[in-house]
Amino acid sequence: MLKTCLRPLGILATVLSLVACQGDNKLDLESLNVANINQFNASSRGYVITEHNDLLAIPEFIQEIHRLSASLADQHWLKNPKFIAQANSLRVHFQASELHEAKIFIAALDEAISQYSSNIAKVNALANVKQREIDADLIAYQATLNDLEHTLAILKTPIHEYETRLDKLSGAIADESRHFARLRNDFQASFRELDSDDHPMAYDIRFSYVQQPRSMCSRFDEMRELITTIDEGCTYVNREELLDEISTTSHPQAEQLIDYYAPLLWLSMTKLSGFFDTNYNTQFFPHNLRHLHAKTKIALNEKRILMQGNTHELLEDYEYRLAQLKNEHARNIPYDFVDEQFTVDTNSDAFVHYFEQYAAENNYSLYQPIDRFKELINDQAAIKQFTSAYAKKTLSNYPATLTFQVTGRGYYNVPSREKAIGIIFDFYHSEQHMILCNRAREDLPVIVTEHTPGFHHIEGVSLVTELDRRLQAFILS
Repeated sequence: MLKTCLRPLGILATVLSLVACQGDNKLDLESLNVANINQFNASSRGYVITEHNDLLAIPEFIQEIHRLSASLADQHWLKNPKFIAQANSLRVHFQASELHEAKIFIAALDEAISQYSSNIAKVNALANVKQREIDADLIAYQATLNDLEHTLAILKTPIHEYETRLDKLSGAIADESRHFARLRNDFQASFRELDSDDHPMAYDIRFSYVQQPRSMCSRFDEMRELITTIDEGCTYVNREELLDEISTTSHPQAEQLIDYYAPLLWLSMTKLSGFFDTNYNTQFFPHNLRHLHAKTKIALNEKRILMQGNTHELLEDYEYRLAQLKNEHARNIPYDFVDEQFTVDTNSDAFVHYFEQYAAENNYSLYQPIDRFKELINDQAAIKQFTSAYAKKTLSNYPATLTFQVTGRGYYNVPSREKAIGIIFDFYHSEQHMILCNRAREDLPVIVTEHTPGFHHIEGVSLVTELDRRLQAFILS
């Protein structure tokens, strides 16, 4: 091999030819004090560091394990609304390592999830009891509050306002009633012209209604078809029933009549009286003219009764009672563990304190679900087993296109040299490694010595040990 490389070009040409034949680059092993140890040993390896592949950087995988572990370990299990999601995600990360040394952490997380589920069942049971109590208090409070505010509104409203409002509503009801009757009569008359048999009782338009978002409306409600021009809720009309009463030759004209009159009749009817569903005994569109008229009439009668007493004294009395009710309500309802919607917040500090106190008083059997995992994630021995195995796997799985061999005499070729921002030499048989930094991406030196800029020689520590140490330190930090 050497004979074919050497050429009679003098000593300098011979040396350069020797380097070129055995490798583009060379480690000066003698200056690095590894010549005797490494001579004729071809097992030393080199790794190219790039922007996207860096052996010495903490992998995102390990960073995520550290982040999730810290989040689980540093919070009370009940104060952490993401406990199950984080524990499951952490479990998936340990499984993804495919390491035997990860199984102890997976088992601890399985135990944590199981114990948390057992605890949370007790939490939810107590929260449901408290929620029912709060809801009952709120209903009673709201009913009393509404009564007081209603009476105060009547006391503060002049009687002539009710009388004027009542007159306007009476006029509006009369106008809308005439409008509805005219629409209905016009439809029946027009429809009758299409029916030679003259069945006037069959010409009534009938509706059904489903209160839900417009986007969820189906085309049919039993035998009735959706009115597509009505935007609020789902309104259906008895189209097929009406069409069955006339000959098929008249269906096109009948369809046009239904399309025109059905929306107008529906809007007039709901404005006048709302819509009462007899199947479910439910009133829709309660703020219709007739309801407002009846409500105003009742308020007027109440106003006349209240005026028989001392209105000024009554007003002061009801304002005092209202203020007293609100103060009493603020003292009695446990606002410290409900949110703005008066829903029990089981993750709040106040509820956690309440639950732990309740559990102690009632001899609840509770777990501390994260304790076992927390103990392991802070156990240096357990972490070392995992990080050591992970470091070995990292080296063995490093992209083959970014690894190279270093000969016993220190020669090597650098793959992907245009991407290299550094090189690591691993003399693992002699417990040492070397790092050549090249952040500026300059031409790599042909011969590397201990004086080469950016060169670091770490003795007594193999590369796998260095990786293990870094991973350990990060996870335990």
